[in-house]
Amino acid sequence: METLFRAFMLIFLSFVLVSWSAPVPDGKDITPPGTETDEQQAKKYLKAFYNMSSRSIGRSANSAFTEKIKEMQQFFGLNVTGTLDNKTLAVMKSSRCGVPDVGNYNLLDTNLKWETNVITYRLVNYTPDLQPAEVDKAIASALGVWSSVSPLKFSKIDSGIADIMISFAPGDHQDPYPFDGPGKTLAHAYYPGSGIGGDAHFDEDETWSTSAKAINLFLVAAHEFGHSLGLSHSSDPSALMYPTYHYADTANYKLPEDDMKGIQALYGLPTAATTVASTTTAQTKTTTKGNQPSPTQTTAATSARARSETTTKANEACRDNMSIDAAFVLGDQIYLITNGTVWVKQPSKTVVKSSVQTLWKRMPTPIDAAYALPARNTVVLFKGRQYWAFQGNALRYGYPKDISNYKLPSSVKKIEAVANFPETRKIDFFVEDKYYRFDDVKYTIDKTGPIAERYPGLVKKVDAAFQLNGFLFVTSGATLFKYDYKNNKVVENWNIKAWIGC
Repeated sequence: METLFRAFMLIFLSFVLVSWSAPVPDGKDITPPGTETDEQQAKKYLKAFYNMSSRSIGRSANSAFTEKIKEMQQFFGLNVTGTLDNKTLAVMKSSRCGVPDVGNYNLLDTNLKWETNVITYRLVNYTPDLQPAEVDKAIASALGVWSSVSPLKFSKIDSGIADIMISFAPGDHQDPYPFDGPGKTLAHAYYPGSGIGGDAHFDEDETWSTSAKAINLFLVAAHEFGHSLGLSHSSDPSALMYPTYHYADTANYKLPEDDMKGIQALYGLPTAATTVASTTTAQTKTTTKGNQPSPTQTTAATSARARSETTTKANEACRDNMSIDAAFVLGDQIYLITNGTVWVKQPSKTVVKSSVQTLWKRMPTPIDAAYALPARNTVVLFKGRQYWAFQGNALRYGYPKDISNYKLPSSVKKIEAVANFPETRKIDFFVEDKYYRFDDVKYTIDKTGPIAERYPGLVKKVDAAFQLNGFLFVTSGATLFKYDYKNNKVVENWNIKAWIGC
């Protein structure tokens, strides 16, 4: 009997072991129907929010998948391992905004910001979760968060086309980005622009509330309106523009400093007359909602969140003999970097001051040179033989890199300045009294020589350079030169301190 029992147990254990360890026939997934593995969910997440190519979907050991996990981990301040650990999965499964953290660089139909400080909005419909008056109050309060720290005013209209059209809808709601049911993507909004630009959509499958119960409409709306005004996501967990939802006390809510600096970098400081005109009926716009930009678009507004100090005149670093280390232009704003300080010169002639560490937390100083790639919403900063690429304020994965990627010789130890010419895909690197012209299509240095030969009449040593309105602006010492590179001559010059207006 004992022998028969042992034989039976051996057969039973063999069956159990085979059942647990046998390979899945034909590579089929044995996940129960209607559920997804962590890997499948992660790939959907990275495709939606980190611009992962659909070609990577379905390949479990794909290197692109690992790199995108690292990029996501870096953005959220997690351990950058490239593996789906518990903390990474927890973030991926959190309720969040539907606007990506990394944008699609090929879609550029948005503007940097609204061209007017009076912005209209309209509620197309209401959620049945709340009384209409409660929704009106939450929306007006959410807009008031931004108007309280900027010169913006918001005017409610009840018919026609507003700058910001607000609606509640579940699932497929007639734009390219359907919602995905309760507890996942809560809402999305579009950056300023024509057509659907500025509009904010809220998932009706969520349960909306005015308290900590369910999803707080005020907090989600305030976040989405940040996108409607031109701000991208922040990697600062305390910021309103952080991608994932977390409740905060809404009584006397105060906009976090990170968000305040971002909106002021776009629109400037508040004026005494700034109010929220939430009950004013404005003249109906006649704009046709035509081409629809994608909420995955990333514009130069990302960099405009630029974390500037909130003073119109920053006198501390303003010296009679001040010089500029690096400069670049994004949209209609000029960034000038000197001794770890960043001056943002705006069209209104407002000068806002920040610091390198506030804008680009992982960038060592001092910075030697810089240029911008507006179509990629990227700023490239140089120090020594390395360069860093930031999308907004987030360091892109894989950086810093060596300047040998630009085919510069090993003898170059430091770049003095960079002039980017997007229309011709050429980049001029200034090194002491020489220049190297990089062809961004062929990835070669196609010209080099003395600066005096390439730019007759210009100074021999360039500290910083940027292109604006068809002219090359060059700093040398305490002087800024406006150079007509089509006719090869200096047409104007200023003292840098006077030009900044500090």
